[in-house]
Amino acid sequence: MIPALLKGKLTEEQQNLEDLLTSAVFGLLQYVPAETGILKLLALGVPFDEKSEIVLPQTVSSQSYDFWPWLQCNDCHGAEPDVLITLIDHTGTTHRVLIEAKFRSGKSSYADSASAIPTDQLAREWDNLVCMCKPKGWVPHMVYITADFGIPLKDIESAAEEFQAKRPEAASKYPLNCYWLSWRHIPAAYGKSSDPMLKDIRVPPASLHEIDRRHW
Repeated sequence: MIPALLKGKLTEEQQNLEDLLTSAVFGLLQYVPAETGILKLLALGVPFDEKSEIVLPQTVSSQSYDFWPWLQCNDCHGAEPDVLITLIDHTGTTHRVLIEAKFRSGKSSYADSASAIPTDQLAREWDNLVCMCKPKGWVPHMVYITADFGIPLKDIESAAEEFQAKRPEAASKYPLNCYWLSWRHIPAAYGKSSDPMLKDIRVPPASLHEIDRRHW
C-alpha cells in the first residue's frame, strides 16, 4: 500500500488519504513486536502540556489493535477514533491507546457551548475513553498524529479546556492526556531497523511533501 501511495498509483476515487496512511502504517505495526514497533514510535510523542509526561510501558506482554471502533458510553457523544490499541505491561496493567490520525484535514467537530457534554472531536474521544477505562482500572492515553512540523497546540488545548469545563470531576483524575506525533517521526523511529515490515513504513519526509502537494 505505501509504495503505491508514494508513487501516485492510487486512484482519484481513493480520497481518504489519512485512512490509507493509518491502515498502511498501523496495519503493519500490529504484526511487529511492540518493543521494536509501536512503542518506538510512541516514545517520540510530544506532550501538549509541559507538566505532563508520557507514562507508556517500556515492555508489554501483549498488544491488540482495533481499527475505527465506534465508542459511545452513556451520556457521551459517540466517537470513532482511527485506532484503539490495547497494551498489557509486565505488571498486568492494561493501557488503552487511542490514535486520532489527520493528514490534510482538521478536527471533525469543535466545542459547542450549547452542549453540556464534550463535542470537540478530541474531547469526545477522550470522554468515551475515560468512561471505558475508569471502571476497569485501565490507563487511558491519546495520540494525535498529524503532518505538521510542530505540535498543533490550539487543536489539543481547546479539547482539554472543553473536557475540563464540562467534565470537571473526571478531569480531576483524568485530565486530557494527549501526545502529539507527526507522520514525519516515522523515519526517526524506524530508520535503523532491519525488520522488513518496519522498512516498509519508513515514509521519507520528502515523500510526505509529494503526497501533500499532489491533488487527489
